[in-house]
Amino acid sequence: MSNQTSNDFQSRLTEAQGFTGSTPEEISKSLELSREKVRGIIDEIKNIPENERDYELNIVLVKAYVHVNNIIDAMVALVDLSVSDKERCDNDPLWNYYMGHCLLSHPKKPKYDTAYNYFVKFLELAEEKQFDDEFLVASAQAMVRNIPMMYGV
Repeated sequence: MSNQTSNDFQSRLTEAQGFTGSTPEEISKSLELSREKVRGIIDEIKNIPENERDYELNIVLVKAYVHVNNIIDAMVALVDLSVSDKERCDNDPLWNYYMGHCLLSHPKKPKYDTAYNYFVKFLELAEEKQFDDEFLVASAQAMVRNIPMMYGV
């Protein structure tokens, strides 16, 4: 699978994640439409055989799962990536961010201390690699600040 295909899916995912509205009803309707589009992207990616998906496309799949709050499938995809390319995952800011997010958001057993460690690693890698997603950096910074206070980690 080419990097161009991963970029195409990433662009479509970014576009699908946007939602608008000025009233709670409009925002809710827009958000549900956004989720429907993202679910369609998930289905398209899942229709590509796993052995034909590159690393970047699997990260796009993880982002899409997180957007529709499918934390378990996002974690499975992250673990699968780790099994196939542990060194790359260990050094990828996005992989670390999303693993931290999934561990923190797990519907049955959140792992606050482990999530904290992944957010710290994300911030280290983000600085080292000059990662430019300000939202994810700010989010991880907030998690590193607040997880110890809120959960005694």
